[in-house]
Amino acid sequence: MQGVMNHFDEKAALKAVRELERKKWFIASKQEKEEKRAKQEQALDDFVDLATGAILLDVVEIEAYKLELETYDIATIEAITENNEILEELYLERERLLNNAHILENGRRVFKTQDGKRVFDEQGNPISEDVVHPDEVPNHTTTYEELQSIADQIDKHKAIADGLAGYQLKLDEARERLDSGKLTQDEFDEIKDDLEQTMPIEVRHKLPGYDSSKELNAKPEISTNAPAPTLSSTDMTIDPALVPGMS
Repeated sequence: MQGVMNHFDEKAALKAVRELERKKWFIASKQEKEEKRAKQEQALDDFVDLATGAILLDVVEIEAYKLELETYDIATIEAITENNEILEELYLERERLLNNAHILENGRRVFKTQDGKRVFDEQGNPISEDVVHPDEVPNHTTTYEELQSIADQIDKHKAIADGLAGYQLKLDEARERLDSGKLTQDEFDEIKDDLEQTMPIEVRHKLPGYDSSKELNAKPEISTNAPAPTLSSTDMTIDPALVPGMS
């Protein structure tokens, strides 16, 4: 009797194992089908994207634009060279101004304002009259406004240098993408628009055929800081011939 029971237990256990394996196979098969369907759907989406405008560029169009990029490269290099030359001149001028500064006993350079009322050091920190009175700073030395003007110009052209370097990097990246031969029309148009819209004015000035007359014809800005004209007694004399009844 005990042997019969063991036989039935073994059959039940075997049936349970087979049922478990069947469920595992069913789950794995279902997952495989879902993954396969997902890949097919992704492939279909990719095909639709390609068919609705994201067509790979023609080699002729790529090569034509590469020639245009060469003109951008040349113009950018010329702009960088010119800006570096300007910076060198500004650094030399700043050195000249610093050498003409009034120097305190402790070696500190100081600069009197043009109105002769205040004194600043090289970093723009105000100097107390207890340290040096404005009258003690000779008038022939560099003024604070002169030093600040050069400092502002240096900052301006350093910013220009950063912009030109960034644009040159964009040109290099664009060329690499063109060389890959895997650009779509949409990606190509995006590169062209970006390089055109972000082109520094210093580069645009160097392009062949650039029309500088547009700037010459621009309305001049009126400075609100310009001093009012000084009228002499002669300027204020009224011509009797221009006033009825006085001639």
